Amino acid sequence: MKMPTLAAKWRVVAFNKFTEKELADKNAYLDFSKMPKAYGNMGCNGMMFQANVIGADKIDFGHIAVSMMLCEDMKLEDAFLRKQSVWNYRFDGNDLILEQKGINIRLRRE
Repeated sequence: MKMPTLAAKWRVVAFNKFTEKELADKNAYLDFSKMPKAYGNMGCNGMMFQANVIGADKIDFGHIAVSMMLCEDMKLEDAFLRKQSVWNYRFDGNDLILEQKGINIRLRRE
């Protein structure tokens, strides 16, 4: 069986208290297809960062640069950017799970 890879574009399908509809409406995603360069959007600003794998189960996003648009609802983006840069990761079937201090983000390969 082939092991899943991080190198893909991932749609955010679950994060904290945000509903699946809210996440879909925001078109939230993280794109690791050009690692270590990575990109994302949590509904407002474009994000650019370095995604470096540490060992077998950690990924470090380092400093995240964001465009400077001001949007009406930035709760999702603010929640993501408030987290620390290092996440534990694992695969659950075709989904990627990022975990950090009781916070989980479920991403689905696009």
